[in-house]
Amino acid sequence: MNTCYYIGLDIHKKTISYCIKAIDGRLIGQGKIEADRKSLDA
Repeated sequence: MNTCYYIGLDIHKKTISYCIKAIDGRLIGQGKIEADRKSLDA
């Protein structure tokens, strides 16, 4: 069975914030990463 998620991104010059929710609204994960090549590659 496939599971669907909604992923939201808030992209800025120095940081990217993200939020992942299940289709029923449950919060799966959220966080913030630096918007540089090293962080994005990780």
